[in-house]
Amino acid sequence: MSEIEQPILDAIAVLEPNAYGVTIFEYLESLGIKTNFGRLYVGLNRLEDEGYIRSDYRILAKDRARRYVFLTGKRMPPEPNPDLVFNPA
Repeated sequence: MSEIEQPILDAIAVLEPNAYGVTIFEYLESLGIKTNFGRLYVGLNRLEDEGYIRSDYRILAKDRARRYVFLTGKRMPPEPNPDLVFNPA
């Protein structure tokens, strides 16, 4: 998991049902998380491939499409806690 994917999931949780590229990007920036659209969309694609989100394209005015994203309910695995790792001496 890349370092941007958890913040993306957090942003989607806050922004649903209006989570799409620009709103997610602006939310991350408001938290001081520096990213770019390329990195954001790579993260969104990876999260969708892994089943954490789903997307839905909606047609807007003038035949423009916007990709909205939604959480699927699949949970991220917990981060390993180094204090709990078994390390026989």
